[in-house]
Amino acid sequence: MDSAMAAVVRASGAFGGILYALPPGEDAVWQVLVTGVPQEMAAPWRRVGLKDPMPVADAVREHRLVWAGGREEMAREYPRLALVLPYDFSLAAAPLVSGTALRGGLVLLWPGNHPARLSAEEQDVIRAGCRRLGDSLQRAIDRGEPLRPPER
Repeated sequence: MDSAMAAVVRASGAFGGILYALPPGEDAVWQVLVTGVPQEMAAPWRRVGLKDPMPVADAVREHRLVWAGGREEMAREYPRLALVLPYDFSLAAAPLVSGTALRGGLVLLWPGNHPARLSAEEQDVIRAGCRRLGDSLQRAIDRGEPLRPPER
């Protein structure tokens, strides 16, 4: 899973990302992998409820790619997140699916100077990466591995 995550971050041009798993029967996604950002920065969102006003929750719940292209859009769409992270960055969140099963979500982060919209190529890279990561999570389930991280 680490290599698939590194590949989508690199191919998309993002500086970092957070992989979330949706354990079967749960109503929240859990961080399983953080890359390119300090763990402390991602820690408040270790668990995100699917009804929470967060990009990854919207992406997973609504089965769609969510894009927040900079500080202003972030403040408009996700004001609480923008208050906690007052940095100029862009964010994409997308659902992870394997077959027809929803398995989690992916968050990718770019610097604030990213263009206002994702390019078609970036969207293709994200979709392909999400398929690979969704399949990786499915294989973990098939092997009986827990998708929820151990309690800290």
